[in-house]
Amino acid sequence: MGKRGRPRGSKYEYALYKGEEFLDIGTAVFLANKFGLKEKTIKWLAFCTRKERMNHKAGYVVVPLGVETECTE
Repeated sequence: MGKRGRPRGSKYEYALYKGEEFLDIGTAVFLANKFGLKEKTIKWLAFCTRKERMNHKAGYVVVPLGVETECTE
């Protein structure tokens, strides 16, 4: 686990949502390629601080799987 509770490396899987609609599960590379995003964007979307600042219902939400975070929802 990296700084601020971020998962490191491409071995982690993420669940990707658009608002409350589930889109897919996969690595950052897989999701980035499938949805036309950058790998670093997928990882940034999983940050706790991003979740605290943004409106979840308006855009993408990424949940790191198998990683305990201290994010408050």
